Amino acid sequence: MMANIWADLGLTDNPYDPRPLSIDADDRELFVGRTETLDEFNTLLSTKGGMIIVEGKVG
Repeated sequence: MMANIWADLGLTDNPYDPRPLSIDADDRELFVGRTETLDEFNTLLSTKGGMIIVEGKVG
């Protein structure tokens, strides 16, 4: 049986998983204090379709 390289490195799973995160109420709570950004994000998701990548520093 093939060894799990991620477990050998102390990780629970592949950190480079390309599947998008689901968007739910808990995820929306992460945008506290970013009302304008959240409005733009929701508008893009509802009108454009496809995939949106959000990046930047935490905080």
